[in-house]
Amino acid sequence: MWHRPLEKDTCKMTMTKYTNQDYLTSKQYSNTSNLNTRIRLHRRFSINKQGLIVWIFDHIKLPTSSRILELGCGSGDLWLENVKGINLNTI
Repeated sequence: MWHRPLEKDTCKMTMTKYTNQDYLTSKQYSNTSNLNTRIRLHRRFSINKQGLIVWIFDHIKLPTSSRILELGCGSGDLWLENVKGINLNTI
């Protein structure tokens, strides 16, 4: 099947929407509904054995002396699924 190539401006406009922090916080992720849907889709269809949440955690570069206060940042799955990677002696 032949597809017409996307115009350069169309691609730019679409990508700009999904990298625009105002759009992302006010529309796409104004509550946890879309984020939870995205996480469920990754869990259901991903061929990555590690999983999205563990992958994200593994790519966060935190010094061992880090202290984190996370408020209103989603469902908390990042921390729940990575308890083994958190030094609980520093809590």
